[in-house]
Amino acid sequence: MNFLKQVLSDVDGQGSSKRVMSFAILALLFIIALGVTFFHASFQEQIWQDLIYTLLTGFGLITSEKFTKRGIRNDATTSNENSTSTTK
Repeated sequence: MNFLKQVLSDVDGQGSSKRVMSFAILALLFIIALGVTFFHASFQEQIWQDLIYTLLTGFGLITSEKFTKRGIRNDATTSNENSTSTTK
């Protein structure tokens, strides 16, 4: 449960709506793919493409958080904490 909370948090440790929505769209795409593959459900191609583009946009926005000054500072702090904890 802690891992899931960490995955859905932004660089400041707060909940991230971008991550939650991207995870929800990914789950929806997975369910749709299963439905089309195993249950021969019909699905409009345009909706499929829109969901994929929305998912890729969400991933891009999430990735861009790491390249802000806050994200770079948090990464440096985390790596310093990891190096000091391994030397003890």
